[in-house]
Amino acid sequence: VADGLIYMGSVLYGYRGTMPEGTDIIVREGTTKIENSAFSGCAGLVSITIPESVTSIGEDAFSYCHSLTSITIPGTVISIGSEIFNSCDNLATVIIGNGLVTIGDWAFDNCKNLTSVTLPNTLVSLNSYTFYGCSNLASVTIPSKVTYVDSYIFSGCEKLKEVKFTGVHAIVLLSILGAMIMCIFGFQFGYEGKKWGIDDVSAIFLVSALVSGAVCKIAPANIANAFVKG
Repeated sequence: VADGLIYMGSVLYGYRGTMPEGTDIIVREGTTKIENSAFSGCAGLVSITIPESVTSIGEDAFSYCHSLTSITIPGTVISIGSEIFNSCDNLATVIIGNGLVTIGDWAFDNCKNLTSVTLPNTLVSLNSYTFYGCSNLASVTIPSKVTYVDSYIFSGCEKLKEVKFTGVHAIVLLSILGAMIMCIFGFQFGYEGKKWGIDDVSAIFLVSALVSGAVCKIAPANIANAFVKG
């Protein structure tokens, strides 16, 4: 195989031999899937061009590609597997086209140079430890279609300053904030001469949770868990 790539039909299985430093790869047109661990450990991989015929990228596909600095995932890709960019130390830019629905666990684990990510509007779930150990990650935008947020997504993101929730997620945050303000007011001043007790507070937060769940099917507790350290 002249270029070192191994194909079986429309599936790219990996790279044969030792990849030279500074390797740029162009995946051939008509490829529909990049298999699990296809380029895992290919430290010489600098860039890869993925055609729009690809719909799926498997687990660990680019893990330990220490020289990979940027990648564009076309909008035809529906899912990317767990640990796909695990320990890609120099990965700084990830462009994901609209079309992606799911991202596997630990997808960007220890991508220490990753600074910002804008997730596609088609994404519906964020699985556990998505950005674990991304110590320079400063900003993330979470689209409105996300209805499932797992735990420890931002664990180890020491420089994270901004998480933008778009669309109906703003209602979740406003619901939580409104409940907190009402409880503080109730404790301090009460209502009709009677200060609130724990039952009143519980009722307010129950309403907040019901509103959040009804509007966008994502519980306030799940948002909180995303920031918990693992």
